[in-house]
Amino acid sequence: MAFYQRSQRRPVINIVSLIDILVLLLIFFIVTTTFKQEQPSVEIQLPKSKQASAAELKEPIVIYVTQDNKLFWEKEAIALGSASRTFEGE
Repeated sequence: MAFYQRSQRRPVINIVSLIDILVLLLIFFIVTTTFKQEQPSVEIQLPKSKQASAAELKEPIVIYVTQDNKLFWEKEAIALGSASRTFEGE
C-alpha cells in the first residue's frame, strides 16, 4: 500500500499582529504613567511656628589654609593668632 506523503511546512507565526498589539500596549502605558500623580498615603499637618523669624542669608566666608600653614580670609593673608579676634568681630 502506497501512502501519499505530504511535505512538512514549518509553522508560521504572524508577527505583524503581535507588533500592533505591542505598540498599543506601549502607548497605553506611556499615556497612563504621564498623567499619574503622586498621592500621599498619609497626610501630615506640620506645626507652624509663631515666634521664629526667617534667618538672614549672608554671603559665605571663604577661608583658605595653604600647605605651608598660611591663613587667608577671602583674599587677605591674616596671622594665625589674630584669626580668633577677626572671626569674633564678624
